[in-house]
Amino acid sequence: MMTLQDYARRGRHGVDSSAGESNAQKVAMPAMPDPDFPSGRAPWHTAFRRATLVTDAIVLVSVVLLAEFLRFGVETATTPGRSFTYTALGVAIATLWWIALQVDGATDIRVLGHGPAEYRRVVHASVMAFGILAIATLLIKQDLSRGYLAIAFPVGVVGLLIGRKMLRTWLIRRRRVGAMTTNVLIIGGARSAQSIDSYFARHPGAGFRVTGVWVPDEVDLGQRWLQSPGRFVPM
Repeated sequence: MMTLQDYARRGRHGVDSSAGESNAQKVAMPAMPDPDFPSGRAPWHTAFRRATLVTDAIVLVSVVLLAEFLRFGVETATTPGRSFTYTALGVAIATLWWIALQVDGATDIRVLGHGPAEYRRVVHASVMAFGILAIATLLIKQDLSRGYLAIAFPVGVVGLLIGRKMLRTWLIRRRRVGAMTTNVLIIGGARSAQSIDSYFARHPGAGFRVTGVWVPDEVDLGQRWLQSPGRFVPM
């Protein structure tokens, strides 16, 4: 079971963490480690991140091949001095780009599937990758085709963003039927918990599902529950 700590700290999706009782803590209690998943990740986290990595790789390889075709046609082109073919260079660029996405956190499960941070990191990692490429070509004194790079960079960025959007759309569809969600336990007052639960019920794409509420200093533990349609949420 994951928590709402990051969610509450950033105020993501517009949840008002100050609503309700003034003396209530509206954060999720850290769950005990699951012995089946010692890393704290649910199975869908790993699967979705893997799907993102594969999608990025397919997009990047396709983009560098397309850039080579549009710039040079079907003939095999080489860099000045015939040091490298543009096919080999494209593979190197795609690999560098793919690694940069991971280094810059664009494949971090905490940003995948929601919010603008994922898209910002994709763009930033892309700029970083081409910055490294520019420095490397300067050091080895290689004058690459500007037309090739002018095609690869913008098409690659757009392709990556489209790929992420498609994955996000698929994830939201799965979450709307109750799959690929993160269970949370809320610590706070009843009214605040009801408000948060209602928000998540109206926005299933957020990927959070309240499974319990702990009200500090509550006497009748386990005798109350949230009014959550179709679900039993104990307090």
